[in-house]
Amino acid sequence: MKSETATRFSVVDALTAGLTHAAKRPILWLLPLAIDLYLWLAPGLSITALMGQFVTEWRALAARIYTPEQMAGAQEGIELLAQGAIDMSQGINLASAVTSGWMAPASAMTPIQASRHLLISDAVLAPIGLSIPVKGLDPAPWQGPAVQVGSLLGVVLFVVALWMLSHLVAALYLRAIAHTLSGPKAHGGLPMSRQPVVEDQRHLLNGWLPLAARLAVVSLFASIALFLLRLPLALVTGFALFTGSVVAEFLFMLGGAFTLWLTLWFLSSLYFVGDALAFDRQPLWPSLLQSLLMVRVNGLRTLALAAVVNLLLLGARAMWGLIGAHPAGALFSIVANAYLATAMVMGIHFFYQHLKQEQLAQASRS
Repeated sequence: MKSETATRFSVVDALTAGLTHAAKRPILWLLPLAIDLYLWLAPGLSITALMGQFVTEWRALAARIYTPEQMAGAQEGIELLAQGAIDMSQGINLASAVTSGWMAPASAMTPIQASRHLLISDAVLAPIGLSIPVKGLDPAPWQGPAVQVGSLLGVVLFVVALWMLSHLVAALYLRAIAHTLSGPKAHGGLPMSRQPVVEDQRHLLNGWLPLAARLAVVSLFASIALFLLRLPLALVTGFALFTGSVVAEFLFMLGGAFTLWLTLWFLSSLYFVGDALAFDRQPLWPSLLQSLLMVRVNGLRTLALAAVVNLLLLGARAMWGLIGAHPAGALFSIVANAYLATAMVMGIHFFYQHLKQEQLAQASRS
């Protein structure tokens, strides 16, 4: 009888299988490739002009509230804040919202992408200022000037529309991978004649819109939960800044460590929800519950998978930044990133399937 060690499917095995299968199916690279090409070639959506209007109104409001003597004393600080706001707005491209969402494939053009694939670096560490600075791809030399969004309503409409589009793209992308892996040559798959799949499940667009809606709900749920998890830390940070006491600093460090742990615990619990939704076609709440139970039983193995995937994509992002200064290098980076993103999705799914098989085997023995 084979031992458990002999049949264990490691993180390396899963990701190697993902790399192999993605290399054989370049057609699956097309969606992430198209998104990055759009971000590389098309003019960005900028809020610099809107931020300039906001800074002007803020200065006028401050001049009405404070006396000329007070304004003279605070002039240097006001100028620093105003310039900092303008500089920050220049680095924002609203078009990058098309890569948002928990299950969005990794993008070579988005510097911070809080998704499953960059769970540790971008979803957990970046929001609290612990991001790892990596140079991104330079825009295409023939890219036109950025389109200025001059109203707050326009910003909201653009972000919401692109956020919805990102989930439609992610759903279609996952359906395409699931459709491909349902074939007889899929990893660990049975011959087509023996697969218990009804005929309409073999159509690519079958269930696409409901899947996009469920993925959007998962992303919204994760965002709201993360905001609530980080809110106590924000309050403690403000208290520590205003008081400057030793007790406040201790509470800040304790709250920061606890928030990091709780955020990592929560996000890792959602790691396999997309696989249950897209590949197993389960409803939303059973998918959330299955992912939670699977990760709780295999917590360390899931974190190892998340860490390796994050490290590979973060290292690739650094490499793209080094070779992407030239248009040829940037184009190669975009194509290679589309392949790597597809391989990571497949590798995670193979690992998820193996964990499911282990659970079924344990249930049959008990």
